[in-house]
Amino acid sequence: MRKKIIFLTLLFLAWLPLGSADDNSSNKDQGVKVNGVIFDMANDRRVETVGGIAQPEDMSKYVQRKIDGVNAQISSLQSKVDHMEEQMDNMLELLKNIRGSAPKPQTDESSKEEKSNQGGLY
Repeated sequence: MRKKIIFLTLLFLAWLPLGSADDNSSNKDQGVKVNGVIFDMANDRRVETVGGIAQPEDMSKYVQRKIDGVNAQISSLQSKVDHMEEQMDNMLELLKNIRGSAPKPQTDESSKEEKSNQGGLY
């Protein structure tokens, strides 16, 4: 019984530093240092000075800035898709023109008629 208690105690002590090391590393990733003050916020969130006090921007401003960025990307992609659709329409029109100007392939019946109209010169 005594060996089990010692084993469990050693196991607990070995696990304890590993668990606390993970917690410290995640805390370092969260802080943003601005003018000597560490703010617990996202790295891409801005710091504003309001009334002489530095503080993180409002969440509504932060989310609106993110949404505006996504909307700009969507509109850029939409314009690219529209341009590609226009190019495809031009290619299809060109293909129709090429098919229309090319001679039509002869079927077996039409080639037999031409041979009979030639008067059997073979």
